[in-house]
Amino acid sequence: MTKGYLLISLSKAQRAAPGSSMWILALTVLTFALAVQKAQADSWNTKANASVSWNYNDNPTLRPADSPLKREATSYGRARATAVLEYATPNLAIEIAPRVTRSFYPNKEDKDLESTNIYLDTFTEYSLQRNSLDLLFEYSHVGLLTDEFGDGSPDDPGTGAPGANLRVDDTVQRYDISPQWTHQLGENNQVSVGMVFFGSDYKLEKTNRADNQNKQVQISYNHNLNNRMSFGISVLGRRFESEKLAPIPVIDINLKNSSDSVGATIDLNYVWSERTTIGLNIGRTSTNSKRDILLSLDPMTPVRSTSESDITNTIFNFIFNHSGYRNTFNIIFSRGIVPSSLGIENTQTSISVSARRRLSERLTAVLSFNGFDQESINNQQRSFSNKYRFLTGNASLAWRFNRSWATSGIYTYRQNSNGAGSNSQRADSSQLGITLTLSLIHI
Repeated sequence: MTKGYLLISLSKAQRAAPGSSMWILALTVLTFALAVQKAQADSWNTKANASVSWNYNDNPTLRPADSPLKREATSYGRARATAVLEYATPNLAIEIAPRVTRSFYPNKEDKDLESTNIYLDTFTEYSLQRNSLDLLFEYSHVGLLTDEFGDGSPDDPGTGAPGANLRVDDTVQRYDISPQWTHQLGENNQVSVGMVFFGSDYKLEKTNRADNQNKQVQISYNHNLNNRMSFGISVLGRRFESEKLAPIPVIDINLKNSSDSVGATIDLNYVWSERTTIGLNIGRTSTNSKRDILLSLDPMTPVRSTSESDITNTIFNFIFNHSGYRNTFNIIFSRGIVPSSLGIENTQTSISVSARRRLSERLTAVLSFNGFDQESINNQQRSFSNKYRFLTGNASLAWRFNRSWATSGIYTYRQNSNGAGSNSQRADSSQLGITLTLSLIHI
């Protein structure tokens, strides 16, 4: 599910797109290289798993029933390989997790739906007595179908596809660089400064998808009221930019969006029990949004149209988490400002619910639901930007044969809708899959 930018959250936020901040990438590589050099080679732990699955989907491109582009129901396979390298000392922790997935379709008419997706997630934490430095770096290169509709698993529900012109041969590269410094002021007080540099770059042009980048800085103060409850306040500022060519073949219309936001939230966290926690963040954000339309009929005298709007939004994030040996529950209900793949910013209200039940030592059941509604924050854009909704539900059963081998069956439902009233369009799909997984530890 998409993860919001202007939400101060206990969960990771979804972000977007590459730009000009190459010095940030260089700093990330240098910091990570120094951390790896400090770690002893024989202190690394390695885990890996590989899986193969076979799936049946009655609407693989999630098109409305009356759309001429709707594909016939089909079956396909998916292979996945993941490695996790871990290093830990009292002061330093490193995790590196590369992952590759490959989908393959036996039917010739569906070969264009195949994709190879590459992911790299790294996390480094360096701690001293009163200070800690965290560095998150994530990179992915994935097919557009996987990016927007997910891979059918509860861990990847997809980001949604809020527009037409879905090119299944398109790909997107994303990066996310997020450093954070935390200083302990005393036994019950701490302050932290965090930054986010996020970018997306689409391979094809004139597909209605927009390259975009997001830069954010956040300063937070937190006070422990007692052993169970903490109170904090956060202030943040953010800059969002996107650019794309309109999907019109004969002329070039360059669409640029930019916005500047400032906001503040109050943060509350409560430890209900050893296994149950509750978090609430609520605040306001003010956004100035600007849209430029550049029409290049004559390269010497391009025509420019500019519109601006200001809007204030209430943002919040509620999190409930219970982690037990037999039962695990997670609920996230949030509202925030997020960029969409169309290159505009939206107000998004989202919910994520998951429940995991260990039925026996070998059998586990999982139910999950993810959904969100989006609407443009720019009053000028609302006249031609539809409201959008994307829902995903999963139900799965997993059986573990032993420490290394497991199998699972999963049902996935997706719903994609744009517009309202007589102008609305809705698409649904159902998918059934079975997966075989091999897990290895300390290879």
